[in-house]
Amino acid sequence: MKSAIAMTLTVCLGMFFVGTPALAEHVSWELVGVTFEEGGIVEGTFYYDTVTGDVFNVALSVSGGNEIDFPPTTYTDEHYLECYYNWAPECTFMFEMAANRQLRLTFVEPLVAGGGTVAVDTQTEYDSGSVECYNCNPWRIIVSGSIVGVTVANESLAWSAVKAMYK
Repeated sequence: MKSAIAMTLTVCLGMFFVGTPALAEHVSWELVGVTFEEGGIVEGTFYYDTVTGDVFNVALSVSGGNEIDFPPTTYTDEHYLECYYNWAPECTFMFEMAANRQLRLTFVEPLVAGGGTVAVDTQTEYDSGSVECYNCNPWRIIVSGSIVGVTVANESLAWSAVKAMYK
């Protein structure tokens, strides 16, 4: 019975997906060696959908350095605001917590579908570049690091359910 249901679901899903556009390509991006001028660090990952521009599965932790003004914390999905263009040549990924605590990450090249390694923009200073701040005083500037992206297949929940039934 389980096999018949799985087969029916597979056929129905196959018919549904025939002729539909390709699924978006997600890239998992991991911060590597990202440090603030006063010794603090940023580490963690987020996913970026190269078709829609959506950012999700955010887990970016900041710690060390000036922990009086910037106690350790983790930015998550609920903190992602937008990817905006200011004076930086590339988009700035902006995350914001209560009390206007912000983490802004700008990279020297766009984050693309194929992934790869991209340096953190350390040249545009606090206004448009890579910084953590409280709207932006006090602030701490990111002085080093990069981000490494790996392509992740985007499987719909339906396909995942079909796979699970065959296990």
